[in-house]
Amino acid sequence: MKNYYTITTLILFATLSFKKMNMMKITPNLYMDKYEVTNGDWKAFEKHLIDEGENPAEYRTNDVWEYMGDAFEKQYYAEFSNYPVAGVTYEGAQKYCIWKGSRSRKKGTFRLPTIDEIHHQIAEGEQGRKWRQTEKWAKKTQSKMCNLSESGRTCIAPNNSHAVNKFGIYNIKGNMAEMTTTKGSAVGGSYMDKGDKDWTTYIQTYDAPTAWLGFRCVCELTN
Repeated sequence: MKNYYTITTLILFATLSFKKMNMMKITPNLYMDKYEVTNGDWKAFEKHLIDEGENPAEYRTNDVWEYMGDAFEKQYYAEFSNYPVAGVTYEGAQKYCIWKGSRSRKKGTFRLPTIDEIHHQIAEGEQGRKWRQTEKWAKKTQSKMCNLSESGRTCIAPNNSHAVNKFGIYNIKGNMAEMTTTKGSAVGGSYMDKGDKDWTTYIQTYDAPTAWLGFRCVCELTN
C-alpha cells in the first residue's frame, strides 16, 4: 500500500510540475512545450546567463529584424513578451533547454525536438473530433487554423494564437519554423511560408538565426 501511494504521489507531483512549465504529455515518456519559447521566457534565461557571468548577446541577436526598421527591431523583443523569440542561435536554444531542465522537479533530458517528433505532432495532432470541430468553426468564421502566409498576418502571432492540436500544442505548424536536434534543420513552417507543402515531411534549412526561426523544448523522461 505504501508503494502504491508513493508512486501515485510522484506521478501527480510530476504532472503538476510539467503543467506549471506549460508542457504537455505526448507519450508516457515525452512532454513538449505547449507554446513556442517567447521573448518573456528568453528574458528570464538571459538573467540567468548574466548571473552566470555569460554574455547573452552570444546567443541571441536583434539583427534579424533589420529589414523591419529600427523601431520594430528595438520594440519586438522589448515589448512583445508573449510572442515567440527570434534571432536565437542553435547553441542558445540548446542551452535554454538545459536551463529549463535544471528548474524541473522531474528527472529527464530537456532538449530540442527531433524532426520526427515535430512531424508526428503535425500529422497526429490534426486528428480527432475536436480538431474537426475547430476546422468547421474556422471555415464558418473565415478564420485560419495556423499562421502561414495565407493567414493574412504579415508577421509573428502571439504564442497562444490559432488552433490548438489534440495534444494541447499551439503553433506546431506555422507562426515560427522550429529548430530541431539536427543543426541547420527546421520544420513546421512559418508566417512567411505558403501552405502548399506537406508539413508532415517537409524540412527547411538555415545557417544562422533568422526572423522566421524559433524553437520549443521537449523533456524525455528517464527511468
